[in-house]
Amino acid sequence: MLKQGNLEAVGLQPVKIEEWLVLILVGLIPGINLIVMGILSFRKKSDPNRRNFARAAFGFLVVLTVLLVLGLFM
Repeated sequence: MLKQGNLEAVGLQPVKIEEWLVLILVGLIPGINLIVMGILSFRKKSDPNRRNFARAAFGFLVVLTVLLVLGLFM
């Protein structure tokens, strides 16, 4: 596990609270959340912590959307 000093040595900065709050707030907006989480999931330049969070959220949203669509048409 890398400590904060080691993170800075490899060029990574810790994600700030404000950035997490913005990401979570964007995740609450229907439709926009799929687009933003999808973009952050596959963007190479994104912070690894933010990218992993976006991948998990994007996967969850895709499964939820598929279940919702199946539930509406069944």
